[in-house]
Amino acid sequence: MPPPLGMSATAFEYVVNFTIAHEGDTPFMYNNWPLKNPNKDVTVGVGHALFSENEAASPDVRRIFTVKATGRPASPEEMLQEYRRVNDLPRTQGNLFSAYRDASPLQMIREEMLSDLRNKLLGYWASRGQEFPNFAAIPAQAQAALMSWNYGLRLRGAPKMCNAIRAGDFVTAAAECRVPGWDGQKNEGHRVLLLNAAAIMASGADPNKLPPPNGPFKPPPGEPAPSVGPNWLNGWWKVWDGNTYYYFFAPDGVVQYTKTRPSNVSGPPIRADNIGRYTYTSPNQLVIMWNQVPGAEAACRETFYNAVPGCQQMNANSNLYSPLVATRKLS
Repeated sequence: MPPPLGMSATAFEYVVNFTIAHEGDTPFMYNNWPLKNPNKDVTVGVGHALFSENEAASPDVRRIFTVKATGRPASPEEMLQEYRRVNDLPRTQGNLFSAYRDASPLQMIREEMLSDLRNKLLGYWASRGQEFPNFAAIPAQAQAALMSWNYGLRLRGAPKMCNAIRAGDFVTAAAECRVPGWDGQKNEGHRVLLLNAAAIMASGADPNKLPPPNGPFKPPPGEPAPSVGPNWLNGWWKVWDGNTYYYFFAPDGVVQYTKTRPSNVSGPPIRADNIGRYTYTSPNQLVIMWNQVPGAEAACRETFYNAVPGCQQMNANSNLYSPLVATRKLS
């Protein structure tokens, strides 16, 4: 099964490695109860929960297991017996290997365990991914955070995070991604990936950029925060692309626009039509990443290519709309 449309094979394999790092690599049945879960919680491989003994003995799960002593495939009865043993065995701080792995007559085939993980990631995404029709336009690190998050809980549990990502607001998404009760390192990993997506889009870097494929994952390394604009840029600009807009650049890297000519030019608009982030790269590039608006196929990105210090006019291309001309008419 290939990665979702719009996701590279490299990005998908990053999610696989990220998941292994956070869920653990356990080629045997074990229980998280009561140490990490108040309910009995039989799990195999990389975070694959088994919800019943019948599921444990099913062909899809049984094919992953062999008998340690002989290497032959595990039988349904052997899978049932191991599930019942593990289901009734309390997890303590130090018995993961001694009570579960070492005492088990069964073991998982590693290649099949990894195949099971990939299939689960893709299967869960197939049931929820349609909520992101603009998935291909989302930076790779945010794609990775979404797929990892969905593996743990399904995206229906994070409407605020999902709405922010659909709007291209990865900073807000990072603030909304934490799940109470999840491992703190996993929550932090998702937060860093989403903040990295925000920094990448604001700086105009390659949206396919990923952290190192083999870690660290707890958390991944952070992207440098985009630099804010120079003093000459701050304030109001009149922008034309066939229609007229008024942009207000603040010193902190935030830009707002309004379609109404401001009556007071000493501060930002009273009510903005949209908000974005901008970054300036010397000697002449200014990139604006606007929050995605309802109905748009992606977040709007504008790249001004002649934004030299002290200029009174600058020109831009847009990924969605006509070329723009910005003029320093207001002060």
